[in-house]
Order: sequence, then C-alpha cells, then structure tokens
Amino acid sequence: MEKNAIDMLQSGRLESLYEKLKKIPDEMKDRYKILWFYEGEVLRYQSFYEKAERCYQHLIDDVGQGQERLNLIGKAYAGIAQIYLDTIQPGKAERFLQLAIEATESDPDADESEKQQLYFLMAENFVNSGQAVKAEKWYEKGKMKNKLLHEGNLDARLYLRTGKLEMANRVLSGRLSSEVSTLPKSHRETDILLSFIEACMGNGEKAKELAQRGIERGIRYKNSFVEACGWMRMGNAVQILDQYEMRLAEQCYMTSLHMMEEVKISRGKAEPYMGLCVLYSRIGEYEKAKEFGKLALEETEKVYDLWLSSFIQLCMGIAFLYNKELEEARSISKDAKENFRQCGDPYGLMLTELWNAFLFYETNDDNQFLTAISSFLKEVQLGNYEFIFFRQAPFSPKDLQSIMPLLIKAKELEVHSAFTYRVLREMGYEELDSHPGYTLKVETLGMFKVWLGDRLIEGKDWQREKSKELFQFFLIHRQKWWSKEEIYQMIWPDADEKSVDQEFKVLLNALNRALEPNRKARVSPFFIKRQNNTYSLNPKAVIDVDFIQFEEWIYAGLDEKNPEKARNILKKGLELYKGDFLSERRDVWFAAERERLLTIFLRGAEKMAQLCVQNNDSNEAIVWCERILKIDSTWEEAYRLMMFCYYQKNNRPQAIKWYKKCERKLMHELGVAPMEPTKKMYEMILSESEIPSL
Repeated sequence: MEKNAIDMLQSGRLESLYEKLKKIPDEMKDRYKILWFYEGEVLRYQSFYEKAERCYQHLIDDVGQGQERLNLIGKAYAGIAQIYLDTIQPGKAERFLQLAIEATESDPDADESEKQQLYFLMAENFVNSGQAVKAEKWYEKGKMKNKLLHEGNLDARLYLRTGKLEMANRVLSGRLSSEVSTLPKSHRETDILLSFIEACMGNGEKAKELAQRGIERGIRYKNSFVEACGWMRMGNAVQILDQYEMRLAEQCYMTSLHMMEEVKISRGKAEPYMGLCVLYSRIGEYEKAKEFGKLALEETEKVYDLWLSSFIQLCMGIAFLYNKELEEARSISKDAKENFRQCGDPYGLMLTELWNAFLFYETNDDNQFLTAISSFLKEVQLGNYEFIFFRQAPFSPKDLQSIMPLLIKAKELEVHSAFTYRVLREMGYEELDSHPGYTLKVETLGMFKVWLGDRLIEGKDWQREKSKELFQFFLIHRQKWWSKEEIYQMIWPDADEKSVDQEFKVLLNALNRALEPNRKARVSPFFIKRQNNTYSLNPKAVIDVDFIQFEEWIYAGLDEKNPEKARNILKKGLELYKGDFLSERRDVWFAAERERLLTIFLRGAEKMAQLCVQNNDSNEAIVWCERILKIDSTWEEAYRLMMFCYYQKNNRPQAIKWYKKCERKLMHELGVAPMEPTKKMYEMILSESEIPSL
C-alpha cells in the first residue's frame, strides 16, 4: 500500500483506495504511518473534512522520533492546511501552513519541489484572504513554474481577486478545453470558477452552462462541496437572466446552503448568503436582504476573507440604498471602498463607486457625486468594464436604464467627456438631455399592466381611460408615426372633430405624466416622441413588452430543429401567454392583433404537444391539447394528438371518444368532416392496428 497508494490517489481511484485502507487495522497503519496521511487525503478529496483532519492529527500525535518524523509532520500539517484552503478559511490555513513550512524547511531530506508546493499553498492562502501583495511575495520565494500556478487555477484566481477579469477569463477558457482532471479541486474547479467570472462580466448564459457542468462534476466525483459550489454559481447566473423567475435563483442558493450544512462547511455558506442578499434586494424584500448580508459577513469575518467581505458589504449597501436607508448605505459603502482598495481589486472598487454615484445623485450631493462618478468612469476604462452599461451582472443595478441619468449628468459636468459621450452614443442617447432612469415593462397578454421600473402604474395614475388606450395604440403600432387625426380615425372615429385638438392635448399630457411622473418642467418627454405633427413611441427607449418576447420565442421554437431545445424555447414563449391580448378591452381596432397572437399561441402549443408525443410524454401532450381545444374547439391536430396519446396509453375507448368529439365539432362549427389522416387514425384504432409514430 505504501508503494501503490500515491498512484491510486493521483489517478483519482479514491473509492478503491479508501476501501483498501479501511481493511487495514489501525495497529498496522501505526506501523506504516504514511497510510494515515493517504487516508486523510482520500477523505479530504471526498469532502469528509472532519474525518480527514482526525487522520492527519493522528499522524502528528503518533509520529514518534524516527528518521521520517519531519517529513511526515510536514505532510500532515499541509493536509490540515489544505482542508482550510479547500473551505476558504485563510486564518486557520495560515497557521498550519507555517507549521508545515517550518517542518519541511528543517528536514534535510526534503525535496525543493515539496517546499515550492508549500510556498504555492501559502500564496494561494493570501489570495483567498484578499492580500495580493503578500501572495506575490510567496510566488517570488517559490520561483514558481507554470505548472504550479496552474494547479488549483491559482493564477486565474489571483487575476479575479485583483480585478483582471478578462485575463482570468482567457486563462480559464483556454484551460477548460484541454483540462484532464482526476481529483476534485473543491471551489477551484475550472468550470465553477469561470462561471463566477462570466457572471461578473454579465454573460449569464455562459455562467449558467458552466455552473451546470460544475454541478455534474460534483455529482460525478460524489463530492457534495463541489456540487454545492456549482449550485451557488447557478444562482448567480439565473439571477441575471431575464427569462427565469427570481425564485429559481433562491432555490439554487438554498440548495447550496443545505448541502454546505450537510458537509459541515460553514464558510461555504458565505457566497449563497451573499447571493440571497442581492436577490432579496432586487425583489424588494429588504429585511431578508439585510439578514442574509449579516450572516454572510459573519462567515467571512470569522476566516479573515477580506475580499469576499468587501463584496458582501457592497451587497448590503445596495440593500440599504434600495430601502432608502441612505446613512447606512453611505457608511457600509465607505467600508467596502476602503477594503477593495486594500485588496487591490479595481472591479469591486468600480462597482462601489457606481453605487456611491447613485447614492449621491439621490441625495443631490453634487460634490460627492462628482468624485464618485469620476472614479467610477476611470475604473471602467482602466479595467475594460464597459459591459456594466450593457449587460446585467450580479452586483449591477437591476435596471440598467437607471445608469442613464448618471451618465447624462456626468456629460453635463464634463466628466471623462470623450468616454461618456461614446457610451451614450453607443446607446443612442448622445443628444439626450434627460432620462427617467427606468425601463418600461408592459404586460398585454391577459390583464394590462405597466411598470415604471418596479413601480406598477395604478388605475388612477392614467387619469383618463383614453390615455391608457392611446398608449396601447402606440404599443401595437410602434413602428410608425401617427398624426392625431389618424389616431382618432383609428381609435375614436366618432369623436367630435371640433374637440379633437383640445382633447388630444389633454390625453397626451395625461399619458406623459403616467409614464414619467417625475419629469421636470420644460423637459421633453422621453417615451412618447413628437416629430413635426406626428407621434410615436421613442424608438430608442427600452420598453420590455411581453407580446413581442412571446412572438420571438414561439417563432424561434417553431424553427428550432433540435427537439429538446425546441421544447425549452417554446416553453419560455408559451409561459408568457397568460390570456388574450388586452383581454379587458372589447374595442374593434385591435381585434386583428388579438387574433394574430392567439393563432401564434395555438401554433406554439400544437408544436409543443407534438414534441411531447415524440418524447413519449403523453400526459403533457394531453394537457397542451386540452388547452388548445379550450380556446379553439375546431383545431383538428389537437384531436388527432389526443387520439394517439390515449391509444398509446392503452385507453382505446377514450381515443374513440375524442374522434367522435372531433367529428361533431367540425360538422357543427364548420360543416366539414375530419381530414383523411384523422379518419385513418380512427380506423387503425378501431382495428387495433399499430399506429406509426407521429
């Protein structure tokens, strides 16, 4: 075992090695003491950290005074240190690393490579605690080769913790394609680490794919800690992807916390706690956000992880700011800013200054705003962080349009003028002198609802029902400019021509007040634009409209050739259809649009049912067919699918009943008989023939 254990360990045959070690009596291990070390290593790689530490400690306590004493003690202390490195507890890891280095440097037979490995671990530990300068010194002491830097992705993690996101991304992306890993790396797994970086850079889909790989890797290794890390990174990704409910991110974080509890790694809870702090801030549950922020901070402060503590402080500052607790936001953001400077992380500093700019803009503190926005724009340029304006990231504002008023004010104050102007130009806002600071979110499928960012427009805010109807008209005809005469002809053809001018002015003012209640006097409206004597929605405004997304998803699903992808895409679109287009209205002028969208829904639902049948998921196919027929009782393909599903479920009577229903409905509603394919299927059902796959 002494000879073979190291090979078995390095080749990843952990379970096989552990089974052999368990069969060896403790008395025999006390004779061949290195076996205690190997048993500790196996248990550590499997995340059984308490058992692993007992093995290492037994070796230390029982090592005696033999020739190999220093070598064995050095290995055992290094093993304990790696437990705390794996679980990111820098304070505890440092003490055991010092003991391991002391023993190894005192051992005249120690290889230089053994010392280098320990210097590497010490450098990693300083990276974990956010002390990049000290980490660099240990690099130099060890004269580290590239192979050592690649172990545990130390180089990429140092880049991450010093704000060099592009470099970290490049290193890990290159490594991902060629990596052959046999042993778990705890939180250092390439895909898990890269997932966090992609999320920080606003690449949610990539972050999600990598997190999924991390989860699968943890399951494959039977390593719960690795899997838990994958789940918390999945939470980060889901949180910044628009197509997912925020509660799904909550479930990911809770899964991670539950698994961390099971493996008894308290420090591992810090990041999911932090994720929940951000999540609850975004959905307006501020007390929960602050509670989880405090829990996260307790974990990182216990182990002296200044870098992650700084991000947690940033998240708590965001929660305070959203909840209008401005003094608390100011205080904790000040701490975060100082700590990011101490860690040497310009990415964290950039984010903190962005939120400081929000804070000082909110409080009309022009001097402090100037300082914060200047620092923010400087760090964005130096770190190539321009994605912060265009892509959602875990620590960015929940509505990116909220940054626009800050940039417009920066332009007025001539702060980094060339850069500010370029960013505004890329967004199409270079000539803009004001912006409401939020995205319009509109639901039209079912009950009509409009949000100004997070605030729902109440019925009374519209002042007049016609002003709401005017907005609905602009939504449907958003690609065209309309004169008021054309608008009245389309919507209110019976209106008194003499009162049109005055009434339209009143309606337009009411609409602008509803959409921009805080617009200052003599500032042009942003969402509704006038061009000569015509009006339209601002083509440059970001307006999130459900029926547009619905249409895009359904057509993408209909075109997708891969069945699994098609189902996922169609599901996103079909979930948006909560009812008829503008269901509360009975006006004639948008009936054609309602009918068009309904037909798109029926086509999407039919395709979904067909894909379910192909996947032998008859129950779900039946659900979709029932929904189709509830809307349109003459949709013949739905009947045919129902007949097929019930026949496949060995329910021939029910299959026959659906044919009879189809026959009656088509004759009653349309005066026609079923089509030949439907009749043939019915005949096959009657004769109990095998029906070919659809």
